[in-house]
Amino acid sequence: LFLIQNPDVQERCHEETVQVLGYDRLPSMDDRDRLPYTLATVHEIQPCGNITPVGLVHETIQPTKLHGYDLPQGTVVMANYTAIFSNKEHWKHPDTFNPENFLDENGCFSKPESFVPFSLGPRSCLGESLARTELLLFITSLIQRINFSSPPDAKPIDMDGIVGIVRYPQTFSIICGSRDTKK
Repeated sequence: LFLIQNPDVQERCHEETVQVLGYDRLPSMDDRDRLPYTLATVHEIQPCGNITPVGLVHETIQPTKLHGYDLPQGTVVMANYTAIFSNKEHWKHPDTFNPENFLDENGCFSKPESFVPFSLGPRSCLGESLARTELLLFITSLIQRINFSSPPDAKPIDMDGIVGIVRYPQTFSIICGSRDTKK
């Protein structure tokens, strides 16, 4: 959805991918440093997509002090990822889809501390490393050969989605067009 809504970003990722990989070679994790804009885009999709707005429920196991507040043992604690991902103190462009949030002044990939789509603390997602690897390889290989767009008669996509325990998109239509691989 974010690539459809931002065709300039999609095209820039495609150009970078083809420049590094061509059309014949699939991406590998060894290519990560040579695909900074694509890597930044994959990372930008996660806070913008924000599929778990409040994350998992945790509970303090002992009396704890947090930012000057005393939390007794058994206090329910939830991280508000929506607030973290929209905090103007931590993000260059918190209100728009912009891979520049993950690029430094030299155009190199740089992950901000506030990038926490897999939770916080010692009980963060055990599959984070695998998920990050798969996201980069999967999205890069798709962008390499497919152009994503909306049908000409499609109604505008509601990017707010449907929020419950998880956040997911409303029904939408998509065109997946094969890119010219003869260039």
